[in-house]
Amino acid sequence: MKQTLKVLFFLVVLGLTLNFQLSSQVFIQESQAQQAKGSPRAQVKVDSFDFGSVKQGATVTQTFSVFNKGNAPLKILDVQADCGCTVAEPESREIGAGSSANINVVFDTTGFRGYKVKTVRIYTNDPQDNALVFSLKGNIQRDVELDPARVYFGTIRRGQPETIEVKFNKYSTEDTKITDILGRSESIEIERTDTGFLVKLKDTVPFGIFRDRIVVKTTSKETPIIHLPVFARVNGDIVAQPSDVSFGLIEGPLVKEVSRDVSLSYEGPSDLKIVDLKSDTQGLVAEVIEGDQSAKIRVKLKPGVRGVFHSKVTVETNHPDPDQKIVEIPVYGIVSKKGS
Repeated sequence: MKQTLKVLFFLVVLGLTLNFQLSSQVFIQESQAQQAKGSPRAQVKVDSFDFGSVKQGATVTQTFSVFNKGNAPLKILDVQADCGCTVAEPESREIGAGSSANINVVFDTTGFRGYKVKTVRIYTNDPQDNALVFSLKGNIQRDVELDPARVYFGTIRRGQPETIEVKFNKYSTEDTKITDILGRSESIEIERTDTGFLVKLKDTVPFGIFRDRIVVKTTSKETPIIHLPVFARVNGDIVAQPSDVSFGLIEGPLVKEVSRDVSLSYEGPSDLKIVDLKSDTQGLVAEVIEGDQSAKIRVKLKPGVRGVFHSKVTVETNHPDPDQKIVEIPVYGIVSKKGS
């Protein structure tokens, strides 16, 4: 019996050894065949082109070269541009060993302004790195532009507005002029200057977030109308800090209360008192935890709230000005299950 087991064990070991040797021989033969067949190797010396500043609507063209440093044909399998404004065309879809081919890239700047970067990806059969990235970058100017491109007042107090100067810049040889400047809101005040115009917000501007735009008409054939956005956060006597509350992304389900504090400062003719606090979302509550003249409000998120919420806490006060009795504090966040 023991002799039989020894024979069986010897045969198993012998079989495993022969199988390993056979597998090794096959692997070596495949490697040698691959080496004999060769492989392509893509190489690029220049992959970026800075076209400087061009006029809007101009066509930017650049030719890049791809070299095959391998010992087998390099095949271009796919060409992808990051938008329809950019086109890339290889002069050949197959590059022989030791040869090169050009990639012609064209970028149409119509509709673009400012600093832009446009990229093109070339996918090949290079086993080491199958993706090549080429880029065109530079500044695109319209024949006429406004500086700044938008009027941003930031946070201001009504009755103490700032004035922002907007310059009318020309980049053509034509004598282009502004024919009209229209403020869409009655709260915007505009004053013409030799180089452009001044923008100021009137004392009647509403409290809270103010968004509007100014329409500038010109004699330019290419840019007859320019839209100028206007933004401000307008405070009154009552100022909330922070002006909105973000709970961010909270891992759910929410099992315990989460809170954020908001300070209210007051600069007015009489003592300020908070009359009422309200929330428009179930599970979101607010309470006064300090004083009146410089009150602190705690905004609390109760267990059970889930998903994306964009809510607000309404603070009602005894302010003598009807327009300033109410302060609204936006509240937002996401309660999401882990992994979702």
